Amino acid sequence: QVLSMRPDLIKNQCVLQRLRCVQEECRRLPFAEAEALVASEVEDFRERRCQLRDWSQYIHAGSVAQVAPFVREGNITASVSSTAAQLGGEEVASDMDEADAVGVPDGIVKLSFAKARATMEVDFRLLRWQLQWMERTGHFTGAAGLDRLRPKHLGKLKEVWRLMVGMEEEVLKEFDMMGELECQQRGHLVIESLVGEDMASSSGECAWLEEWRDGALTSTLRPAGSMVTDHARDTWRRASQQRPDAAP
Repeated sequence: QVLSMRPDLIKNQCVLQRLRCVQEECRRLPFAEAEALVASEVEDFRERRCQLRDWSQYIHAGSVAQVAPFVREGNITASVSSTAAQLGGEEVASDMDEADAVGVPDGIVKLSFAKARATMEVDFRLLRWQLQWMERTGHFTGAAGLDRLRPKHLGKLKEVWRLMVGMEEEVLKEFDMMGELECQQRGHLVIESLVGEDMASSSGECAWLEEWRDGALTSTLRPAGSMVTDHARDTWRRASQQRPDAAP
């Protein structure tokens, strides 16, 4: 994910596109493991007041976390009836398993798995060892396909390795979902206290916040080029304009 946003390091556009797949197109862990995890940590799922759904169009896996849809107890039967109506009526509903009915989820659960974190810790240990070996010997290992790297490629590889090794602590923190939740909650409180109704324009946007947001995006995405930056700004602006009214 980090390298996919570094066209200054990765010049090949095909490689960049493949790297970007790891943002949400990694192989996902079995649905049963996701169910077991949420049941072990959240009472509402343990008591079946909420249930995960194995609806593939809502399930995505990145290199750190995986997201899956859920429905609340009162909407479980409703989602079956709605889907059955689209497919052909009540007779279909009687034969349809609730878990197979694809409806609209009540929310999305974001999951991280301990074994995925353990695997990534091993990856970082291997990266550090390889980097030390390259710096000490000037060569890569004799792994098939990599033992004939030309010096300029080896230099690029060491540059990438250093970048990744330096980000170990930051990357591993992404497995802490509770920490992420706390950050989001604090950020929400800060924005609410700053923006308030009196500071918002008639369109529901805050001019200075919009200006700050555009500047932050431009600075962050500058290595990716102007097209990516403009696309990100436009996408964020459209999402803000389409935002539903807040509930009272």
